[in-house]
Amino acid sequence: MTSRARKVDDNQSALVASLRKLPGVTVSTDHDDILVGYGKRNFWFEVKNPIRCLNKHGALLSSALRPKQVELLATWRGHYAVVWNVEQIREAIQYEPDN
Repeated sequence: MTSRARKVDDNQSALVASLRKLPGVTVSTDHDDILVGYGKRNFWFEVKNPIRCLNKHGALLSSALRPKQVELLATWRGHYAVVWNVEQIREAIQYEPDN
């Protein structure tokens, strides 16, 4: 059985480094794409590079997601979101620096 290296978007390393600087936030990158823990809750994020995945109006291109990712967005009953910056993640996890 062979394994294939998965492609990581160019902005993921910087995004993860920024998240790891936030007090009370944990990040795991051994998943598709990252898991973020905050406030005793888990959040699953698919990180995309905005340069390649957004149209000129800032909306996500339909071609930016693989079929399995589209299926996850439609059927996953837990948290799963597509993001391209730290601010989106901070908003999704309702990050408050004083926690």
